[in-house]
Amino acid sequence: MLLENCSIPRPVVILLILISYMSFLSNATAQTELPTVTPPSPDAMSFQRISFENFNSYTGSASISVPLANVQVGPINVPVSLSYVGSHGIKVEEVASEVGLGWSLNAGGMVSRTIRGMPDEQTNYGWLDGDPLPTEMDVSQVDLFEDIATGQNDGEADLYSYSAPGISGSFLMPKSGGIFQVPMSSNEINPSARSISSPIHGNESNNWNEFQSFEVISPEGLIYTFSKKEELHSHTYGTATSVSKFKISSWHLTQISDYNSDHIVYFEYDWQNGDDTNTAYQVSYSQSPEKNITPIGVSFGVPRYSVTKVHKPVLKRIYDNHGVNSILFVRDTIPRCDRGGTYALNEVQVYKYGRRVARHQLLYSYFDRDGIVSYSDPCTTRSDFNGTEDGDMYLRLKLDEVKSFNDTDTDHQSHLFTYNTSYYLPSRYSYARDHWGFYNGEEDNPSLFPKQYLDLSGFQGVEGTHFFIGDANRGVSTDHAKAAVLTRITYPTGGNTQLIYESNEAAQHGLVGDMIDESVTIADGSSG
Repeated sequence: MLLENCSIPRPVVILLILISYMSFLSNATAQTELPTVTPPSPDAMSFQRISFENFNSYTGSASISVPLANVQVGPINVPVSLSYVGSHGIKVEEVASEVGLGWSLNAGGMVSRTIRGMPDEQTNYGWLDGDPLPTEMDVSQVDLFEDIATGQNDGEADLYSYSAPGISGSFLMPKSGGIFQVPMSSNEINPSARSISSPIHGNESNNWNEFQSFEVISPEGLIYTFSKKEELHSHTYGTATSVSKFKISSWHLTQISDYNSDHIVYFEYDWQNGDDTNTAYQVSYSQSPEKNITPIGVSFGVPRYSVTKVHKPVLKRIYDNHGVNSILFVRDTIPRCDRGGTYALNEVQVYKYGRRVARHQLLYSYFDRDGIVSYSDPCTTRSDFNGTEDGDMYLRLKLDEVKSFNDTDTDHQSHLFTYNTSYYLPSRYSYARDHWGFYNGEEDNPSLFPKQYLDLSGFQGVEGTHFFIGDANRGVSTDHAKAAVLTRITYPTGGNTQLIYESNEAAQHGLVGDMIDESVTIADGSSG
């Protein structure tokens, strides 16, 4: 489930030290800007995990699902289920999806991407349309590298993932053109783009290329069309400027058809808007004359918080072109307390030839920092961060039960879910995290930068140069890292499945010596 200790190859450690030392020589108190990375929304991220985290002895993550319905027409089969994707552990800043923390609605599909810098397709400056990256370092390229470093030019391709019934994978788009699939597959992927005029900074208008849709054709001849766009806008507190243009982060599945379009399944959507806030941090450091003296005037920078506004489609209905199958997704009328502007999925209703044959009701509560809060309680006490209206930062939606009713509502069966409550997760913005982002109980951490000691004596002729960098304990606490994970499923028959978790372990390769002290948890697994 979790990584407890991790060894870093010695060349990587030396490279990290070189980078730190060069930054120190440049400006001992300067803060280094972090790269701009815009991840998908929480629902899109949880959906991505469905196809890539099935249980096996290598990953240790379990494949757990609750089947709800199925649409079958000709060669097209669309199952609808709830999938538990939290067996890898729940991270401190993780936001619950519309069906609860650690759960994902497995219905339909999407192409989602992590925007690394600018959108690939942005005119003139995006990865696909921007200046080619030089193959050799040259003084004449300084301006280009500065533009990449400051976010004015794109220096890295976005990462795309796709998942739908019967297909899944990920891919990149090389500057040279085409699609590079990871891993390689027989699926054919065809993007469709158009040029638009859109304001980017204030009232300034700019031409902007936009991917409108993706088409994926399977070896069996099924055609998947992803054209319902999910847009987000991300900006960071503390930066001088921020781009106000909404960027497309996902394309939701709108139809599946066979090659001759004799059989088609359609996917219909509503819209929701919401805010999500993610934590980033920057670090500066100063020189310490002696190893065991905490340097005076050490500054670890002001934490940066990335606020993402999401304009996203939510699945409303699945139906086929023959009028046989129809599935309705009904959301609550009360906004969620833990995520502003969004609503939890309340029911899944199944119809055959226009007649309802089944109904599944989802029942919730909230994880709080010191217990469980009833779902029916109104959101009277809000704990928004910096006025972002992104929901109560201590609450997380908790799926308790799925009730499945027959066609007349006269009988029902239940799936019940039990979670680890030995510890409760802190605020989503808490610094009490291990190196991998899981809860470690260190509530007094003043930042996210791990405390470590560097000795650069003799390095490039520098004598007696010692550094203390960081002030946080990022060590692993296996017990705390299990907070809020699913531990038991009780089935309608009365039987149950129990889940027992333990941390992953990684071999070490003798990362010891004068350069890194024993207190560096990521190097040798100690708790200092």
